[in-house]
Amino acid sequence: MTTTNESSSFQTHPAIGADTRLWTDHDHRREVALENREGFTDLICDRFPLVPRNYIAYYLEHLVVEHHIENPLIERYLEAELGVVAKYREFIRDLAAGGLSVVGQSCLDIGCSNGALLLACLGEGASSAMGIDISSARLQGAALLCSESEARLACIDIVTEPLAETFDVIFCTDVLEHVENAETALRKIASALHDDAKAFAYVTVFNRNAMQNVLEEPHFSVPGLIRLAAKDGQRIWNAVRSAFHGQLEYGVYDWHDYSEYVEMAERYGLTVKHFYSEDTILTSCAVEMAQYEENATRFEREFAERRLDLPLPDADLQLLDSAAAEYLQEFRRDHASRKGEDLEATRRLFFKYYAQPLAFVLSH
Repeated sequence: MTTTNESSSFQTHPAIGADTRLWTDHDHRREVALENREGFTDLICDRFPLVPRNYIAYYLEHLVVEHHIENPLIERYLEAELGVVAKYREFIRDLAAGGLSVVGQSCLDIGCSNGALLLACLGEGASSAMGIDISSARLQGAALLCSESEARLACIDIVTEPLAETFDVIFCTDVLEHVENAETALRKIASALHDDAKAFAYVTVFNRNAMQNVLEEPHFSVPGLIRLAAKDGQRIWNAVRSAFHGQLEYGVYDWHDYSEYVEMAERYGLTVKHFYSEDTILTSCAVEMAQYEENATRFEREFAERRLDLPLPDADLQLLDSAAAEYLQEFRRDHASRKGEDLEATRRLFFKYYAQPLAFVLSH
C-alpha cells in the first residue's frame, strides 16, 4: 500500500474547500465523519468520481462499524480502496502501451476483491469482465461497486473449484501468496486462458527475497515471516494477530522465487515473459547492488529493532532470527559472486532480490 502523508491529494482537492483541517487534523476528521456522515460522503464522492456513491457509503459505514475511522492512518485506507479504480484505469492503459490490450477481450480477474479492476477493464473497452473471489464479504462490496456495469461476479476458489469458461485476458494480481497451492492456481490459469495469439495472463506476486519484504512482510508486517514455511508462518501470524487484535483474515502460505513460478507455469505449457525493460533490469538497481554490504548491515540493525515489538515466545523469535540470518547469508553470497559487468549475474540478482513486485505475462 502506498504511504500517504499530510501533503496528499486530499488537501489540494477543490471539493475540500476551506476545511483543510479535515485532512490534517485526525480528531477533526473523525468528528466530521461521525457527526456529518452525509457531508463527509459528499466530499469523498467528489474525490473519487469513478466510484458509485452507494459503494462509498457502504465502505464508510464499514470503516465506522469496524472502528477503522479511529485510526490516524485512515486516509491510506480510503486511497487504497477507493482510489484503486482510477489507478487500475492507468494500469490498463500502460498495458496497452506495452502491446497488451483488453479492447474487445473477455477478461477474468482472479481474487477480484472489490471489483475495481473489472470496472477498469470495461471502462477501457473490454467486451466482458468476470471477477471471482473466495470472500463473500468482498464480493458483496464488489456487487455494489460494479452495480452500474455489466461485470459478473462469482464466489469461486481457484485452487479447489473448476472454471467453466475460458478467457482472452486473465489477471491474477497479488493472489498467489494467498492460495494454498500456487502451482494448482497456475494450472487453472493455463486451462482457462484461450490459446489465441493475443490472449495473455498478467500475474503479480510479492517477492519473498526483496529486502524490504523480508524486513516487513507486506500483508502482516512481521519481520522474517515471508521466508518461513507456511505452517510456521501461519502459527506465528495467528499469535501476532491475536495479540494486536488484528482482523485481517488472509491465510499464510508458501512464497516462491521467481524462477520457481516460471518452472510451474512452463509445466502447463505456458510461456513466461517478465514485465521489466532491459534498462530497468541493468541500471535501476546498479547502486543498490554495489552497496549490498551496507544494505545488509542496515537490515541486521532494523530487523533486530522490529523483532523487539513482537509478542512471541522465544522459540518463535528464534525461528524468525534464523530465517533472517539464512536470508542474509544467501544475499551476501549471491552479491559477492557477481563480477563487475557480468550482465547475466545482474539479471539473476534483479529477479531474485530487486523486482518488486514479481510481474510476468503468461501465454500459450
